[in-house]
Amino acid sequence: MSWRPRQRRFDSAGAAPVLPLDILANGRGVSMRKLRTAYAGNCMLVRRSSDNTTQAIGFTANGYCDTAAITTFVGANNGFVVTWYDQGTPNDLSWDQSATAARQARIVNAGVLDTQAGFVAPFFIAANSNWYGLQSGLSGNNYTVLGVVYNNNNNARVLNSSNTNGYQNYLINSGANSRIVVSKNTVIEYGNTAYAINAGIHQIFSRAGNSSGTITLGYDGTYTSISATPTFSASPSLQYWGLNFANPANSYFDGCCYEWITYGSLIADVDRDAIVANQKAYWGTP
Repeated sequence: MSWRPRQRRFDSAGAAPVLPLDILANGRGVSMRKLRTAYAGNCMLVRRSSDNTTQAIGFTANGYCDTAAITTFVGANNGFVVTWYDQGTPNDLSWDQSATAARQARIVNAGVLDTQAGFVAPFFIAANSNWYGLQSGLSGNNYTVLGVVYNNNNNARVLNSSNTNGYQNYLINSGANSRIVVSKNTVIEYGNTAYAINAGIHQIFSRAGNSSGTITLGYDGTYTSISATPTFSASPSLQYWGLNFANPANSYFDGCCYEWITYGSLIADVDRDAIVANQKAYWGTP
């Protein structure tokens, strides 16, 4: 399948494009595009199936992951993402699956880039139990996440805690039982009928914390606030992306992730709206 990276978006004065982590600093994030102007590192570390050699992949001049370098390196083989590098400040929340090759998301299938909704992105295959550990985890009592994903399946667990005793931080489902959940033992959710998240590319948002008294959930620019304070564990740590450790047998994410931004704070609505608008304009979400 052919594809074309979206062109860089400049402001009216012709200055460099505004990027999500320039809008609001102190966030962490992985993405197929550059998220922060000052970021000078690579996008990801890719492994090829022919000999398991790895190569770091950077960004092109238009700010997208250098997919030509990926295909040149991988050739007619399969390619997998070993590490997806955090572009934030501090950049200590990279996604890593160097321990188990079989758990790595695929990005090249028999020499062809994995593409959904017109963009190349890591493809998480539920049947292969693909998931990543977050490099250092993100501990604290307040969280905000803003992501862009493509859902294929109605058991799409996304971001989860290190606590395996019923503590689920964020859960995105698609299909008839769609819901976005923030919970600790007792599920707090807004879902099923009103949040029917169909398969496809979506921008998703969740903000919750001990200090807020409100959980805000949403997707594609529509939000619902719940007057409830989640009781996070004393030192929660968001450490896994792509599965729910409490019930892993049927809870692996199935689809693509294009971008995932995390803040260890409750960001203001004005900042949320600016980042969401940026994501929607770039990725073309509904």
